[in-house]
Amino acid sequence: MANTLICEFEEKIKNHPLFPRFWSRYVDDIFVIIDNNKVEELEKILNNEFPTIKFTFERENEGEIAFLDVLVSRKNILELKFSIYRKPTHTDRFITSDSFHCEQHKRATFNSMAFRLFNIPMEKEDFVREKNCISRIATINGFDNHFISKIINKHKKNFEMKNFTTLLKIESDKKKKFISVPYFPLITNKLNESFKKHDIKLVQRSKFTIKNSLANNKFKSRNKLHESGIYREHCKTCDYKYIGQSKRRIFERHKEHVGAIKNYQKGTSAVADHMHSFKIKHELDENKFELLKKVNCEKKLNGWESLYISNINQKLMNKDPPPISSYLFGYIGKMN
Repeated sequence: MANTLICEFEEKIKNHPLFPRFWSRYVDDIFVIIDNNKVEELEKILNNEFPTIKFTFERENEGEIAFLDVLVSRKNILELKFSIYRKPTHTDRFITSDSFHCEQHKRATFNSMAFRLFNIPMEKEDFVREKNCISRIATINGFDNHFISKIINKHKKNFEMKNFTTLLKIESDKKKKFISVPYFPLITNKLNESFKKHDIKLVQRSKFTIKNSLANNKFKSRNKLHESGIYREHCKTCDYKYIGQSKRRIFERHKEHVGAIKNYQKGTSAVADHMHSFKIKHELDENKFELLKKVNCEKKLNGWESLYISNINQKLMNKDPPPISSYLFGYIGKMN
């Protein structure tokens, strides 16, 4: 919202006498070059234009000012110089080499720093200082020289390709598909190679975070049957079970199965069909009705239902096959 308002203001004020000679904006951070005696007046205009947004400003200090990750300094009256800016509180700590994260996550920070190294126009002295700083940060976080040299050389090659040659990368017409999976190297590394053949890229995420490891002491009074997700019904007479999904509260779906059993109409409920399909009437065990997996995202319901249905060590009332057919579900079912 704020971004839209500022865009409208830029169009409105660009011909105003007070509009800065240079105005560059990234979201809500604005870098301007303006006469020192006009700063307060410009601030008033901005704050009067947007009562709900509070603009503040920071002046240069001894010829320097930080804008995002760049330190802008006066070289002389007509020229500016640029270097990398880090806050005084910066600790140089990132994902360490021995942490349980995939390789892409570990490289991401250093890819960002190396890209910035070559794409911010720095003087040779500042360039060398920043390059040494990146190597030092890599060492602090447990990475060897080969790791960081490989990343820096890759970005150097890309920079030279872009700026000093006419060669262009050939882009495929096919749009890459991405699938997000939990990081587990014994499985995901092998899956990655298989999915590559079908132009599908696996995006791996680590579930072993500090947040997930700590206990949650908040009192949860909500009944599990009031959640949405994957549920299971039990037959009291035999060992058959029914696994289903519901984007509503699962006890509402349970009520529908109970109603279908009482007012039986063939084909309305697989649970009701099972109860009425024998000479001896079977009975639903309502005390064993349970939530197998809480699922809030509707798009994930089919996947979780397919996983639970594919467990081979169970007899099911379900007549239809799982919503998603894959041998992987059966493989995971064996593991469980």
